[in-house]
Order: sequence, then structure tokens, then C-alpha cells
Amino acid sequence: MQMNLRCLSGFTLVELAVVLAVIAVVATFTTPSVVVWHKRDQIDARARTMMSTLTLARSGSPASRCAYRKTHALAHVRARRIEASTSV
Repeated sequence: MQMNLRCLSGFTLVELAVVLAVIAVVATFTTPSVVVWHKRDQIDARARTMMSTLTLARSGSPASRCAYRKTHALAHVRARRIEASTSV
């Protein structure tokens, strides 16, 4: 009776190896896309921070709108270059 219960409980070494192999394969395919997403998200956050800073500067200094437009155009060009260099 005890031998039957012992054989029915738990996992075999083969089953454990198969599950670990499946997890390794899934992790291998998932990791590159997560890394690309993380880089893109960081760049988007930096661009949003820059734009909010420029908007704050513009709202605080109405006399320097011409200078803001030049800075805004430069920031826009830099953001596009960063976006183009990180696109996969």
C-alpha cells in the first residue's frame, strides 16, 4: 500500500526538467523585447520631461517667446534623432 502512494506523489525529474526547459525558452524570447520597450520608455519619459520644462519656461517668460521657439525646435530635432537611433 505504501509503495503505491509513494509512486503517485510528487514530480519526476523528467517532468521538472521539461518545465524548466520551457521556462528557459520563453525567457529567451521575451527578454529582448522587454529591453527594447524599457529603452523606448526611458526616452519617452525624458522627452516628456524636457517638453514640460520648456512649457514651464515659456509660461513664465512671455518676453522670450522667440528664444523659446528656437529652443523648442532644437529639442524637437534632438528627440527625433534619438527616436531614429533607437528604433529597431
